[in-house]
Amino acid sequence: MSFRATVGTLCFLGLAGVLGACGGISSPSKNQTQDFPGTLQVGGQNIHPFNTSKTGEFTFIITDMSDRTLLIGTALGQIISGGCSPLQGYVQQYSRWNQQALGGPIQKGSYCAIVFDNLTLVAPVNYTLHVSFP
Repeated sequence: MSFRATVGTLCFLGLAGVLGACGGISSPSKNQTQDFPGTLQVGGQNIHPFNTSKTGEFTFIITDMSDRTLLIGTALGQIISGGCSPLQGYVQQYSRWNQQALGGPIQKGSYCAIVFDNLTLVAPVNYTLHVSFP
């Protein structure tokens, strides 16, 4: 192997090591999960805060609901000045039981999962929102 090839290989391996150590994008298979149980009141909304320490992908799935025929709203929000502000493009008006409600890229930071009545509830509903994030 020539000197140039050896130096090139060492530079590549060094760069790969540095990038791997900086905690870059996390694979969804390495995500952590958190379940948020709650009771959604008619006309109400519930906020469930969580933090992600890496960039990667998130998903929301309603894994349990006292009435599995209902559709409720879910949204990803960001914690700003102690409040939860929904992120544009990450609001799902009609989330169903046992189907992915939301998902997509997420950056390191403080977020909140929002569960809300989309004006279809006539009585409170119990639910569990399963959140997967890096």
